[in-house]
Formats: sequence, C-alpha cells, structure tokens
Amino acid sequence: MNMEKAKYLFLKLLKKSSPKALVMAVSFFVMIILTSISLVKIHSTGGMAKAMKDAEIAYNYAVEKDNKTKIKKQDDNSSALQTDVPAVQTDEQREIAQTYALSDEQLAFVNDYYGKSAFVGDSVMLGFSKYCEQKGEEFLGGPLFLVAGSFSLKNALSNEEDAVLPTFKGEKMKVEEAIDKAENIDKVFLFFGINDFNVVDDPINDVFAEYVQLIGRILEKKSVQINVVSTSYILYGKDYKSLTNENIKLLNDKMQKYCEVEGYGFVNVADATGDWENGLKQEYCSDGYLHQNELAYGVWSNILQNFALYD
Repeated sequence: MNMEKAKYLFLKLLKKSSPKALVMAVSFFVMIILTSISLVKIHSTGGMAKAMKDAEIAYNYAVEKDNKTKIKKQDDNSSALQTDVPAVQTDEQREIAQTYALSDEQLAFVNDYYGKSAFVGDSVMLGFSKYCEQKGEEFLGGPLFLVAGSFSLKNALSNEEDAVLPTFKGEKMKVEEAIDKAENIDKVFLFFGINDFNVVDDPINDVFAEYVQLIGRILEKKSVQINVVSTSYILYGKDYKSLTNENIKLLNDKMQKYCEVEGYGFVNVADATGDWENGLKQEYCSDGYLHQNELAYGVWSNILQNFALYD
C-alpha cells in the first residue's frame, strides 16, 4: 500500500467515523506513519508496506467500532418505542414520508404507468388505497384497487357465494373477471399472505401454489404484466399460529425467485418497513399488530415510483 492509499483512508476516517473512534484511529494512524519513517531508513519497501497495512487495519477497526455504536443507538431507540403507535403522524414524519421529488416528465410517466394498473389485496392493501385516495385522484395515476378486508388467496380462488371478494363497479367479483372487464389495465400488483398462512396445511408451499393458481387465472383472461408485492411483516412478538415473520420471509423469498424465473415484477416493501427477525417497525404500525400507517405507505409510494422508473 502506498502513501496515496494512506491519504485516502485518512480522509474517509474524517468523514465516516464517530468522534471517539476517530481519535483512537487517528492516534494510531499517526503512530504508524512515524514508525514507517524509521522503518524506511532500515528497509524502505518492507517497512512502509507494513506500516500502511497497519494503517488500513486501524481504519477498519475505527469504522467497525463506529458502526457498532450506531447499531446500539438504533436498538436503544427502538426499545424505547411504545407497543401501540397511533396512526396519526407528526408533521416531521409526514415530511419524511413524502414521495421523492420528481421532474414533471418523470411524474407524468409514473402516473401513466400506474394509471393502467390494478392493485389487488387484503386490508393492508386496502389501507394503501385509502392513503392514495387521500393524496388525490391523480396520485400514482389513480390506479384500480380490488381490495377487501380479510381477503385471501383462498377466497380469491373460491366458488362459494359467501367468499370474501373485492367489488368492481359496485359488484362483488372475482379478481380475474374484474381485471378482464376493466379498461386499459395492463399491469397487476398482487398482495397476499397475511390471511393465508393459517388456512392451509403447509404455510409456505400451499400459499405459493395458490398464488401461482391465481396468476394463471388472471393471465387466462387477460394479457397483463404480473407483479407481486412482498407480504409485509407483523410486529415483533405478535406471531399467531403459522402467521410468523419467519414464514413471511420464506414466502417472500420463494415468490421473488418465482417472479425472477417467470419474468414477473417483485416489489419489496417488506424489507423497507421491517425485517423477519425484528418484524414490522413500530413507527410504521397503526394498530399494534400488522396494519400500517401513512408513514409506511409513504415508503411504499417511494418504492413504487422507483419501480416504475426503472422497470
């Protein structure tokens, strides 16, 4: 390693490390440079190489220490949050939740993209439909929402009269039929899983099979672009039977691989609002369980905007 590399590491230290780690690393760094000067007199190449290697070790140690400190602070902040977080957010949180600023051209493209889309899903997706409605009919192009509380894949595939189904133009209707009848729909976004794990024998493979079956029914009726929105996590410690964050993670992984093979889109909102080990982040939860607030749906909107722009 040469002196240019040493300079590069030192400048990165100035930008990235915490004050405590920085002092320790810089002190060590200076000691190494001074040592390297002496070593050069004895053996210029070997001495300087060793000194610079030690400097790199010092840099890595400082950054690692800084990262551990940041993680600990995040964990401390998370543990201080209350279990039940109200749906109403502060002005600062609303500002964070706002979608990324787009140029007029980008905004027009995104609105046109989703204006020809149908979003299908359960009460979590229903919450997103209400969020979009509050934003105005032009938000994301005013997509079609085929949503219902307690909606599941099993209901979507059922022929029972009392099956929970979304409504289209005031009529309760199967998803594939509604999409077929809807005009100018060329993309479908599916969100399921929450209400499915506890009504099947195998919470991963059975839900996956039902997902594939519903997609097949949709494509039989109409040629559309299929996209799967990842099943979102629930709050930590709120597992109920097979509805667990671990199973949600396994289903999402399976669906993502399936989408990659089939050429379908996969929109990962789950990992942007939580993770399988710690669950849905409390600041994104509206009911102390699994439903999400406008802060979370702001994140969804940002992800969807980027998905459209880079599709």
